[in-house]
Order: sequence, then structure tokens, then C-alpha cells
Amino acid sequence: MAPPVPPSPPTMASDLAAIGLASRVPPFWTDMPKMWFQQFESVMGPQHQSEQVKYDMVVSKLGKEELCQVADLISNPPEQHRYTSLKNKLIKIFEASAEAQFHKLVSEMELGQQRPSQLLTKMNELAKNSGAAGDTVKNLWLSRLPAWVRAILATNKDDTKLDDLAETADKIMDNMRSGELLAINTNTAPGTSTSTASGVTVDLLTEIRNMAVELKTLRDEVSSIGYRRQQVNDNRCWERNRSQSRPRSQRTQRSPSSPDWLCWYHLRFREAARRCEAPCNWEKLSKPTGN
Repeated sequence: MAPPVPPSPPTMASDLAAIGLASRVPPFWTDMPKMWFQQFESVMGPQHQSEQVKYDMVVSKLGKEELCQVADLISNPPEQHRYTSLKNKLIKIFEASAEAQFHKLVSEMELGQQRPSQLLTKMNELAKNSGAAGDTVKNLWLSRLPAWVRAILATNKDDTKLDDLAETADKIMDNMRSGELLAINTNTAPGTSTSTASGVTVDLLTEIRNMAVELKTLRDEVSSIGYRRQQVNDNRCWERNRSQSRPRSQRTQRSPSSPDWLCWYHLRFREAARRCEAPCNWEKLSKPTGN
């Protein structure tokens, strides 16, 4: 009886196929595990590989840090569904929480050199997992655009779709970058320009510049009103405290002309104040009185 024929070694073709598969799969992405597995499965899918083959391939793509995170599973892998178990654990460990996704959306997304629509696409992608509302995404997206672009977009109706706003913003930015818009420079004297406007008129650009100046003026006025209100409230509070120790006949309505009027800095910080604004009687009031 002839001896059994030993199994033939793997062919060169199968070896090359395995090497080709491995070369098409990048190292594991700890910052985007779900996206990595989507790519991995798109590569492995047509090959109809077993759980064991896919499990071995994933392990080969893990670095030291990732291996330490799943050491217990690799040291004692389950009898069945090894790949699925490893996939679920890696996603659970490295996928950012909804809160972290939202924080990333808020703190890290900037316009840079990309188009406004590209920025919006990235924000929407992050918002899917973070649960951010549409209005939140819109406000965050608008806040990343230049002020003069926001001023133009503000002329659109409130119910304009966000994608339509992004398309309009793309056109505005494209025109600006191609030199078809006038350079908006607050240091340039009114009426001067270095090129002619195309698509957006000079009058519109001038109006935008004027709007920016008016907005700044309004912000300054609101800030000043808030400061004065706070100063009056602080003075009144301080006056009430002082008046408790004075006879009723001496309690009078205080005003900047009062001999005991204090500026905001001395009212708030007392002797630690580093600034002073007239009229202020701190030095006079803080001097010790003689017997």
C-alpha cells in the first residue's frame, strides 16, 4: 500500500494574495475605529475570509498600545466569533463618546483653507454620533466663517436650508480667493480699491464694511451701558452699607459729584485696585482722620 501523500504547501499564488490583502489594510486607526473596520471589511469582503483569518489580520495591524488594551481577549480568544468579539472590543475602547465627539466639534473644527461646504460636511459627520441639534451645527458652522461672509449670508431668509447657505458661502469664498472681490481691509481709506468687483458690487462691499463698523459701535455701547449699570449698582450697595452707620439726616443720594464717590475699580477691589478713574475720592476717604 502506497504511503499517504502529504498535503501540498501553499502555492506562491496564495502567498502573494495574502501579502496583497495585508498591504491594502493600513495600521489600526485608534482615532477612527469604526471607519477603519469599514475599510477593513470592504477589503476582506470579496475574499469571503473566515472569522479566524480576519481575526489574525486585525491582530497583525495592532500596535503595542492597542494590543495591551485587548490582551485578555487575545490571550484567551473565544472559540467562536473571534473576529467579531475583537472588533466590538476595539470599537468600545477607542470610539469617542458622544460628549467627546461634541467637544471635538466645538473646539477643533476650523475653516482653514477648506471650503465652507467641506467644513459643514465634517461637522455633520461628527454631529451624527454626538447628537448635536441642527441649529447647534448651524451656529457653530457660521461662527467659523469670516465676519464679512456671515454678513452676506445674513441677507438670506431664516428658513434657508443649511446646505444652500454652504453653497452660497462657497461661491463667496471662491470669488474672494480668485481675486474677483475687492480686498476688505479696515486700514484702507474709503473709496480706494486695487481691483474691480465681479458678482458682488462695490456698494455691497462698502455696506458690509459699514455694517461691521456699526456692529462694533453697538457692541461698545452695550458694553459701556453694562459697565455703568454695574458701577451704579456697586455704588448703591456700598452706599447702603455705609449709610447704616450714619444718621438718617446724613443719608443722601450719591452721584459722581458726591464727596464720597468711588470709581468702579476702587469699589470692586478697594485697596488692591491698580487703576483709578475720575471722579474718585478713594485717596481722600482712605486717609486716616485725625482726632
